[in-house]
Amino acid sequence: MVQFKERVKRIFAVSPDFKAQAAEYEKKDASLAILLMLAHFLLLLLNGIHNTYRWHRYLATGGEESGSLVLVWISFLLRPLVLIGLAMLFLRLRKQGIASVGFTKKNLSKSLLLAFVFWVAAALFFFLMLVGPYFGGLDVIIRHWPTEFFAGLNGLRIFEHVFHFVIAISIVEELVYRGFLGKRLYGTRESRIGSIFLTGFLFTIMHFISALPLHLTGLSHLVQRPQGTLSLIVLYMIFHFVHHWLYAKYNNIAGPILFHTLWNIMAFVNGHIYASITAAYFS
Repeated sequence: MVQFKERVKRIFAVSPDFKAQAAEYEKKDASLAILLMLAHFLLLLLNGIHNTYRWHRYLATGGEESGSLVLVWISFLLRPLVLIGLAMLFLRLRKQGIASVGFTKKNLSKSLLLAFVFWVAAALFFFLMLVGPYFGGLDVIIRHWPTEFFAGLNGLRIFEHVFHFVIAISIVEELVYRGFLGKRLYGTRESRIGSIFLTGFLFTIMHFISALPLHLTGLSHLVQRPQGTLSLIVLYMIFHFVHHWLYAKYNNIAGPILFHTLWNIMAFVNGHIYASITAAYFS
């Protein structure tokens, strides 16, 4: 029993480098991290409202107003770049390097390996849960594999998906909520566990804000999410705990970015499989 407890402690042990860096932060650092998070909230909301409005315009004109798509693309590219630039500005103001938000070569291979192994285990678990009760069996998935979607991928579409999943989502969200907010709250609040829960709650709120424009403009059907607000909250909180652990374990943010990217790609593919199955049965 003692050996088991020691193994569990080693698995969930926080890197001494992570603790040392977090201990150096002041309230100014936490304030800037909160400001960066609020900027992310605002840009998500404004970007979402702008893009859904432009999509409405594009669809209303039968695809003739191509300028709307151009503006959507510009907005799509600018939002993550603005946030990354703002994060770099805050680091410069506080005279901190990118290693303070987890971008470092130290423990890089360990961080990536742990994230990949954990993703494989989590993916297998959820795949086994989905194959039977949700998708109806492996044979159903094979029959309804969305080959048309993958066949339609070209250079531009691949760039769009890579930019979206890797930069706009994974790098930006890990930079804001783990590299900045989570680590600085961890170092400045009295309760470290409380700081982890608080960051997870704010991370969860962010996802609801990102979906808000679609609901306000009547396009909520474009967002494929599990039913029920409570299940979403639990899902995002678990997601945050996993990412915090991956980051704090080796004080390297590469692991969380890799896990985040792979998980979102898997969810994206699952969404297309489900849509293909639904279309086959209800068309």
